Amino acid sequence: EVHGIFDHHVASEMGFDVVGRRFATHLSGEARGSWPPLLAGYNAARFDTELVNAEFARHGIDVHIDATRVIDPFVFMKWHHRNLRSRKLTDACAHYGVTLANAHSAAADAIAAAELLVRMVRAGTLPDDIESALREQRRFAALIDEEMDMWRHWIYRDRDDGTTLRLGAGKPVGTPLERVDAGWYRFILETIKDLPDETREVFKRFVR
Repeated sequence: EVHGIFDHHVASEMGFDVVGRRFATHLSGEARGSWPPLLAGYNAARFDTELVNAEFARHGIDVHIDATRVIDPFVFMKWHHRNLRSRKLTDACAHYGVTLANAHSAAADAIAAAELLVRMVRAGTLPDDIESALREQRRFAALIDEEMDMWRHWIYRDRDDGTTLRLGAGKPVGTPLERVDAGWYRFILETIKDLPDETREVFKRFVR
C-alpha cells in the first residue's frame, strides 16, 4: 500500500537468488573490471545494508556489505539539521531544493538521494573526501546514539557549543529548553507515559 507494488506486479520478475548474485558481482567490481563501487544511500548504513545482508545470507550468497563503508546522508542530516521537525528523505530533499517525484519508488528515491548527497557536499554539510566523510559519519553516529540512549528523540545538545540542551521533538523543536513554555512540559509529562527517566527529570525542572 505504501509503494503501490502488489504480488501480480512482480510475479514474473527474477528473485533475489538471481538479482542478488548480479548485485554481488557489481559489488566486487568484476562486472566492470574496476575497483568495488562506493555505496551510498539515505538511511542505508543501518537499514538497507542490514536488509540486503540478511537476504545475501538467506540465499547462501557469500557477500557481506560493510556498513561502516556506506556513505549515509541521513546521519549528517540528523547531526547538522537536528532542529528540523522531520528529516525523512522527502523533507531533506525539500530542505536542499531537490525534487523528489514518485517518492518510495526505488529509482526515484535513489536518484533523489544521490542528488541530495551532491547538494550536501556542495553546501559543506558532508565532506567531499570519502575517508573524511566516513570518519565524520562514525563520530556523528556515536554522538547521536549517546543522545538517544539518554533522552531518546526528546532532547539533543547544541551542535555548535555542545552543551546547550535543545528540544528535539514537537512544535518547539530546536528551541533551548529554558525557552520552552512550561505548559508544553506539563502536557508532555502528563500524556507521554514512556518518557525515558532522564528526559522526565530534565523536563520536571522547567515546571516547578
